[in-house]
Amino acid sequence: MTEIASWRALWKPFGFLKRLFKELERLMKRLRKTILVLVGLAALVGINWALFSGVVLGIPDEVKDAVLSNDKVRVENWEDKESYLFFPAADNPVTGLILYPEGNLDVRLYAPLAQMIAKEGYQVVFLSRRFERGYDFAAEAIRMNNVIAAHPTIENWVVGGLTWSSVLPADFALKNTEKVDAVILLASRLDEATSMAETDLPVLYIYGTRDDENEDLLNQQAPYLPAHTVYGKIDGGNRLQYGYTGPMARDVAADISVGEQQRAAADYIIFFLQSLDK
Repeated sequence: MTEIASWRALWKPFGFLKRLFKELERLMKRLRKTILVLVGLAALVGINWALFSGVVLGIPDEVKDAVLSNDKVRVENWEDKESYLFFPAADNPVTGLILYPEGNLDVRLYAPLAQMIAKEGYQVVFLSRRFERGYDFAAEAIRMNNVIAAHPTIENWVVGGLTWSSVLPADFALKNTEKVDAVILLASRLDEATSMAETDLPVLYIYGTRDDENEDLLNQQAPYLPAHTVYGKIDGGNRLQYGYTGPMARDVAADISVGEQQRAAADYIIFFLQSLDK
């Protein structure tokens, strides 16, 4: 028994080392997982920057020209220098339009559409939608309030957005009816939390007949829209061509050109804004 006890005494340090190695192995596994997560996040940020900056998709000549001031529209950077303001050069606008682009796409891709609207005497503000912003309603409300506060000569404010980004201006409009005069939605995806079914605010809903979810989308969105909604139908248009985003694999190709779709969307928006001026 004494001999066995002595062997056990000798083994105790080795047992400790065994447990130590197991613990180190477990920690190394956790460290590897953490490193992989960090690498993945870094990759997402890099991809987001590449998409947002136009490195991957590229910036068409039409867009490059549209982000420059001309004799009819003055263009300025706003906020983080990734948002843009478009002012009609010849007029002092009394109506301003705050728009959000789809997802985290480069806001400049929507500059041609903004130019068309601004040329008719309306101030247009396109706020950036970076990946890392997420759907922080409180933070986006601050951004929209900052735009409104910075332009006290604007008497009427209209807010809007494209696809999933539309929930941000919709939420703001519902909570700030004293500041917002109307809402414009382009192929938008509202939900129960941002339902506008009971609002008295004028609402314009623009959609294309080649939107990949169009038929189901309209049926799904109907419960979230007020009965007085004005619909703008674009034959042959899809959800992408409001900007120069280029094709995406999951989307149905449009039957009309980007320029034609943007002209149609701009005409609907301008007519809607003119109706508010009366």
